[in-house]
Amino acid sequence: MPDSFANLESKVSNLLDNLAEVPLKDAFEQLGQTMGEANQTLRQLQEMSETVTLLLEKSETQQLPEDISAVMAELNLTLETYQANGQIGRPLRENMVSLGRALNELQPLLRQLRENPSTLIFDSQTRSDIEPKAAK
Repeated sequence: MPDSFANLESKVSNLLDNLAEVPLKDAFEQLGQTMGEANQTLRQLQEMSETVTLLLEKSETQQLPEDISAVMAELNLTLETYQANGQIGRPLRENMVSLGRALNELQPLLRQLRENPSTLIFDSQTRSDIEPKAAK
C-alpha cells in the first residue's frame, strides 16, 4: 500500500506542478479584457438600437412609404405621357415622321448642292448668250 500511496502522491504532485506552470493569470487577464470589450460592444449595440427605434418612431419616417408610393405613381404617369401613344409621345412620333419625309424630299437638292455648290448663285442650266434683236 505504501507504494501505491507514493505513486498516487507522485501523480498528484506532477499534476499540481503542471497546473502551477499553466499561465492562468495571463489567461484570466485576457478573459477580463475580452469581457470588457464585449460589454462595450453590447452597450454600443444597445445605443444604436435605441437610436434606430427613435428614428423609426418619427412621423417623418413613417410617412416615407406613402411618399415613395406617390413618387412612383407620378413617375408612372410621366412615363406613360412620354410613351409612343402618350400625350407627348404621339405628337413627337408624328413630328419625327414628318421631319423624315421632309428630309427625304430635300435629298435631291442636297445632292445637287454637294455636287455643284455654285447652283445657289448661278443657274444650273447653261444658257446660250442672249443676242439682241435688230431694230425694225
